[in-house]
Amino acid sequence: MRNLQGLGGYKSVSYRDLCMFPVVNLSLDFKMLKFEKYDRHGDPVAHLRHHCNQLRGIGGKEEVLMSYFGESLSSLASKWFVDHDINKWNSWANLANEFMQQFQYNMELIPNEKSLTNMNNKSAENFRDKSFIKVLKMGEIIEDGIKTGRIVSFATLKITAQVIQNGSGNIGEKKNEEM
Repeated sequence: MRNLQGLGGYKSVSYRDLCMFPVVNLSLDFKMLKFEKYDRHGDPVAHLRHHCNQLRGIGGKEEVLMSYFGESLSSLASKWFVDHDINKWNSWANLANEFMQQFQYNMELIPNEKSLTNMNNKSAENFRDKSFIKVLKMGEIIEDGIKTGRIVSFATLKITAQVIQNGSGNIGEKKNEEM
């Protein structure tokens, strides 16, 4: 067989080098399963458990578990599997442990129900406190603006708008006519 040159150097493309267990033969009535794909998001332990449950009919044969594990991966998880030297995995436990180590950061990122509840309670308390403080500060800013003349009262704005609409430049005359 020939070798191909990739980014990692020369790699053999022979069947024996590509296949994890080239001597394992499946029965003629074996049907390929459709695996739920793991794409590096979610709980890696749950994925391992699901993978083992899907293949429970094989009687716990590690070779089959390991051979079909790559079929249950997609995206970057599949790339991790393909780029790995399969000769370093000598048992299912070895493969599963390395998989968990690679994707364990997901375990730290996935919040549980208790942490979500605590986060929700804290953020609600802080939101109310912060909102009330913001309302008080805004009230002080508005009050200061009215006192300094930067903000005028609604009544003054209404009269100014009427003057602009009527085209009258003398507000005092209008008030005298009404009296």
